[in-house]
Order: sequence, then C-alpha cells, then structure tokens
Amino acid sequence: MNRVALCALIPTVGSVLGLVMMSPTIFAQESAEDTLRAAITLLPGEESFKGIGTDEGFPKEVMIRDSGAEAVLTALGSGVRKKLVFKGYEAVVYAEKDVDLGSDPYNAFIEGNFAKRVQMYFLRNVGGGRLRGHFRDGLKQVLGEKEWDPILVRDFETFLGFFEDDGVKKRQSIELIWLPDRGLCTIVGGESYPPIPSSDLASALWAIWLGDKPVSKDLKRDMLRFVLGSL
Repeated sequence: MNRVALCALIPTVGSVLGLVMMSPTIFAQESAEDTLRAAITLLPGEESFKGIGTDEGFPKEVMIRDSGAEAVLTALGSGVRKKLVFKGYEAVVYAEKDVDLGSDPYNAFIEGNFAKRVQMYFLRNVGGGRLRGHFRDGLKQVLGEKEWDPILVRDFETFLGFFEDDGVKKRQSIELIWLPDRGLCTIVGGESYPPIPSSDLASALWAIWLGDKPVSKDLKRDMLRFVLGSL
C-alpha cells in the first residue's frame, strides 16, 4: 500500500501562527521556491512482519522519496503501548539502512542525524486531547520540571497544534519522520503538516520512547527488538 503525503517546506523556523500573522505584502514578495510544497512518498517493501499488539503486517523496509532524493529505511522493531489493560497503539521504528547504531542503539537513534521514522499505528480511537496529553506528559518525563528552552517550547506547541480534537481513529497512524535536510515531518491520519526544523524537539520526542525515562520499559525494548537481538 503506497502512502503519499505532502510536507510543506517552510522558509522560516517560526510556528504556523507566525505564518498566519505575516502580512499579504510579505507573501506577495516570496518566490515560488520559498513556498515550495514537495511530495514525500513512502513506498513499502514487499517483505513484512507482524506487530506485537496486532496481526497487522508492517513493511521490513520503506523507501522515502523527497525532492528527487531517496533513502531506504529498515525496521528496527515494534512494540505496543498499553494503558492498564487497553492497547493504545503499535509503535514501529525505522532507521536509514546500513546506519551503524553501535553498542548503544537507543542513544544512537535519538541523537543521530539520519533519516528515521516512528509510526504509531492506533489500535483504538484516541481523541486529540489525549494525544496532546500523551506527548506533554512524555516530554515532561524526559526533560523534567526545569524551565525549558523557549525555542523548544515554541516548536513543541507548534507540534501539539497538529493534533485536532477529533484525534485519530482505529487503524489510522501518526507518523514522525526526520529528514536531515528537511526537519521533523508529522503526518496525522494521512494529513501532513509543515516540517519543524528542530533536532532538539525531534530528539526529545524520540526519548519519550527510547530515552532513560521512557513511557514504558517494555515498549522501549520492543521498539528496537530486531537490533537488540543482534548485539
């Protein structure tokens, strides 16, 4: 099944709100290149594997095409996020093929500047408020209660704005894709949003699952289960 999403290339690092507040004169002066919208195409390979919390098959490899460039990503593992006895989503992790994750694959994934992807495949309907709460709680666990960097706060609030109140339905996905030349691209239920060129935000989000204080230790292990089995 082919998945095609449009991910806008924004010329500034400002939030969506900042774009809305720009004057018509500024928009009129911008060239077509400044407002380019380039297609990111996700092409799954033929081989697949089953998740832990679902019989749904996920591709072992995915090719990402972006503005003429291509990258092949390979699956590192997957795991199910549970709340009490309820299954929320299957988290499937991909990294650029042949990237050496070394002896500490968790930190290498969080900090590495290579193409990577986390797909949250939902096993039940989840509203936008719960999604925003999930990421807020996760980031607080990662960063603690200390005062956060204002730029990180701005970028995180932009990210949270991508989750509308309707949320996602069962069998829909949230996709977080990092492309070194583009930034963090977010796709929610098939709808793409402007990229956020913040490696700090991306690293903090990956750490929600794979950091020292993950939302679930079992999920952290399973998300890299293919890699850990080879160490």
